[in-house]
Amino acid sequence: MNILRAVPGIKFGPNSVTWQKMCETLAGSCETFEYKDQWVPMSAVTFVASELGSLVDLENKGMVDFLIELWDGKKSYEKQTKVSGDDTIEAPWVNLLGCTTPQWIATNMDAMTMGGGFTSRCIFVYGDKKEQKVAYLEDLAAPDYTDTEAKLLQDLEHIAVNICGPYRITPEAKAWGKTWYDNIWDHEYKAENPPWLNGYIGRKQTHLHKLAMVLAAAQRDELVITLEDLQLAHVFLNQIEPSMERVFALTGKTEDGGYLDRFLTVLKARGEMPYAEAYRTLQAYFPDSKKSENVLVSLQRGNQIQIVTGPTPVMRYVGG
Repeated sequence: MNILRAVPGIKFGPNSVTWQKMCETLAGSCETFEYKDQWVPMSAVTFVASELGSLVDLENKGMVDFLIELWDGKKSYEKQTKVSGDDTIEAPWVNLLGCTTPQWIATNMDAMTMGGGFTSRCIFVYGDKKEQKVAYLEDLAAPDYTDTEAKLLQDLEHIAVNICGPYRITPEAKAWGKTWYDNIWDHEYKAENPPWLNGYIGRKQTHLHKLAMVLAAAQRDELVITLEDLQLAHVFLNQIEPSMERVFALTGKTEDGGYLDRFLTVLKARGEMPYAEAYRTLQAYFPDSKKSENVLVSLQRGNQIQIVTGPTPVMRYVGG
């Protein structure tokens, strides 16, 4: 984000904002660019929040509906209110990057938010561990760090100034994309899927082509999506999808369900634990002895854990 902020012409919005103020910010960001002897308007703003909850109030239906409408690529958006006045956004485009946790999502996303289309318009990237352990960042920085940063900034400036207009797709890419599209609807979209997953699958083609355009722009000035661009975008999306389920793992669960997940997470991380220690951990989440015993029986019947008897009994995580 620091590199992007240094690119001339890139506009950033506030980190905490109401949807009315977000609308006002977008309307005030409008500028025009020349394309084929015509001046074309656009209103593009990037919003970044280290805590998504400070930027997006998912309990506010007006904000959720507003973001959904902007994502759908309207040529203009008009807001008329008694209190905050009128605003018109020409060719709105929102880039939104926010960080949060599955616990926050479970607390703030109800069935309407998930089924109404907001989550399907987002790409969720989940991580629960460090990629590298680095105590001091300067120890990791390469000697040419400053030069690389300058080159990245120069490349972003070049993209902003020189790449303009619609992308076209090559015949080979289109043929591959049609086969891919048919497979999605024939094999991945299923009635038994959770609503958030089917919503994502329904818009995956859009995510695929947007990502392919980003990859194309990062490599060359030619406004063409090639077969390689589409296939690489497909690889990237497939890499994050297996963990997306964990983003929504706590959504819709009771408090007991959340406690059960936490216990299994602890046991999974250890692999196995002395039975007495594991049982004390379970009782920390379920103090009622009868409930903890019922949970234990249920986990065994579901083949999620095993109790290994012997001189020193252990509780072992199996899966499921």
